[in-house]
Amino acid sequence: VIAPTVDESTNVSAGISQDAARTMLASTGSGMIAFTGFVFSLSLLIVQFGSTSLSPRVVPELRRDRFAGHALGAFVATFVFCLTATLQVGDSSNGGTLMTVTIAFLLLITSVVMFLGLIQRMTTGLQIPVVLARLGGMGRNAISDVYTEEYDGGVPAVHPSAEVESTMSASGCTVI
Repeated sequence: VIAPTVDESTNVSAGISQDAARTMLASTGSGMIAFTGFVFSLSLLIVQFGSTSLSPRVVPELRRDRFAGHALGAFVATFVFCLTATLQVGDSSNGGTLMTVTIAFLLLITSVVMFLGLIQRMTTGLQIPVVLARLGGMGRNAISDVYTEEYDGGVPAVHPSAEVESTMSASGCTVI
């Protein structure tokens, strides 16, 4: 982390001593690791709720959600920055702390905004109309991948890459 080094060379203070900055950074870092564990647990509970009450088909969609990954990344980035900056802030009381404290504060605000967005996205994403619309879209995409031409009332044209074989057996029709 370059911010503490730049702070020491510029000697611009945030109005607090380096000891106070170290305490603030350590508190923020330890709070963020606990917060990240809480959010991760909450996310797993929401995924479990979605799979049991709605459909197991919801789970892959929730796992592929990039916003959730970015939110957890922001939480971990805040923790790592605060921990690293805590170790690098000097022992003298006259060194600068403006850049380090500002970056930590901005990361903390970013984490709060990402948390609110994550909660909104997960609760909205599990509402039945949203789930049905998403599953319907997935079904339409699967159909358009297999049937590439418009249906004209005759035998539908099947895409050559969709390897579909039908075999008749004594017990009925089996699709392989």
